[in-house]
Amino acid sequence: MGSDDGANLAGLVGGDSHCQRLAEAAGAGAETWRVYLSSGSENARDRIDSGSWYNAKGELIAQDVDALHSDADNVDRQTGLTESGAMVNGRGDDSNMHDILGQAGPLLRQD
Repeated sequence: MGSDDGANLAGLVGGDSHCQRLAEAAGAGAETWRVYLSSGSENARDRIDSGSWYNAKGELIAQDVDALHSDADNVDRQTGLTESGAMVNGRGDDSNMHDILGQAGPLLRQD
C-alpha cells in the first residue's frame, strides 16, 4: 500500500505517519514505526533506536544498529518483508518492487 501521492510522503513526519498507519492496518500499531529515510538535516541511521530489529514475522534481523548497518545483518529476500509478512517483489518478478517504498517494507521493529 503506497501513499496517495506516490513517493511524496510530505517529509520524514509524513513518512513516519504512513509507516505507522501501515503497521496499524497489519495489527502492529502498538509499536512505534518510522520510515527509514534521510533528509538534509537528519540521517536515517540516527533516527532509529539501537535495536534489536525484527521483521514482520518476528525473525531477528539485527541485534543492534551496528549489525543492521553491516554485512552481519539478516536482511535478504526471505527476511526483508512487507508489513503483512509478504516478500517484496524484485528482479525477475512480475511487477518488480525493488524500491520498498511501494510496499513500505521491510518494516523493522524494535524489541
